[in-house]
Amino acid sequence: MGHEIKRIVSDEHHYSQYECIICQSLVDLDCLLTTACSHVFCRACLLPWLKRNEDSHEDSAKCPTCNQDLLYSTSAKGRHDQRHGSMMVGSRAVLVQPMQVCQPLAFRVLKRIQVSCPLRDASTCSWQGDYGDLQDHLLSSSAHTTTKSGNCIETQSRKKQPVGEEPATPMEVEEPQTS
Repeated sequence: MGHEIKRIVSDEHHYSQYECIICQSLVDLDCLLTTACSHVFCRACLLPWLKRNEDSHEDSAKCPTCNQDLLYSTSAKGRHDQRHGSMMVGSRAVLVQPMQVCQPLAFRVLKRIQVSCPLRDASTCSWQGDYGDLQDHLLSSSAHTTTKSGNCIETQSRKKQPVGEEPATPMEVEEPQTS
């Protein structure tokens, strides 16, 4: 459900810990979850996985990567890391949280992984950049405008302005009056 592995430009050592074992893609940046055992998953992959465990009336909710029990009630007996919160999946509290909440540094590293445009094959787009900038690239009105020949017009990505700052504009300078 995330970004295809074949579209990752960064070295495998940089992204391998961010691969969702369920869909085998780079975790979805906007909807990613991490477990108490620090494994990451796309929300759209992990929640159905945990729901299937509940539907089968099992007394545990296992991590798909390491099989650690993620149920809050079971883990709270001394093994639970108090810094990691829980969320409700069905009727059970499971030790899962958004990565940006419980591991902000890891989330910032994930956003810096270099990727290419997923529309590269369809539009010949040659954009490459930070995973955190991919959404802006895809939503850009001019990023995938095609010419009559079908080639994608490549535009320079604009540098983001810090919040609260106006874009720089050229200053008008008045010429001194000569008499």
